[in-house]
Amino acid sequence: MNNSDGGDMKKGNETKEGGGLLTWIDRFLAIVATAFFPILVSCSITTSPTGVPFLAQKAGSRIEIEYRVTDHRFYSFNLLFLYRKEDSLDRERVRKLVGDSQRNANGELIDPGVSVAVRLKIIEIDGPNPAVLYEAVNSELVSDGHGVGFYSKQIVSVPIKIGRYRIVVENLKDNPELDGVEVIFTIGTNPKVDSIK
Repeated sequence: MNNSDGGDMKKGNETKEGGGLLTWIDRFLAIVATAFFPILVSCSITTSPTGVPFLAQKAGSRIEIEYRVTDHRFYSFNLLFLYRKEDSLDRERVRKLVGDSQRNANGELIDPGVSVAVRLKIIEIDGPNPAVLYEAVNSELVSDGHGVGFYSKQIVSVPIKIGRYRIVVENLKDNPELDGVEVIFTIGTNPKVDSIK
């Protein structure tokens, strides 16, 4: 799948509940690419992100993708929580699940939403010896904005040089509150931030 933000993404595998769904995932990505991605420009976090369905409801759910970076810049790794655009009750339900980014005087999130914990690993695979560029567990994903049809929680934003990478995302806890909510893992860039020279 091509991406105008400086990278290409190929799906690897998804374990747990998603392993036998490749045909469904391919169809779903085609629908999402045509329906959602052109309107993501209105979101302050990314433009034209590449996305893969992610089972945020089930601990142990895992996706692995290859991503080719063609522009040295900061890349944002996010989870998008989709809602039905014409359904204000569904929108409000998903907004509450995602929470917001406001903090109190002690720096604690006032409304963190559902606690989603993920492990993200970014491995540079160019050259003879793969090297880990980034690996961390993030157990406090923070609301990072919204667009038409989705709310977003950011995993991390990191600078990545030109090259090929394997990206592994694993859900570390069950989140039954998210049953019925479609979640997509995305990689994108901020259009207001220039490439790194």
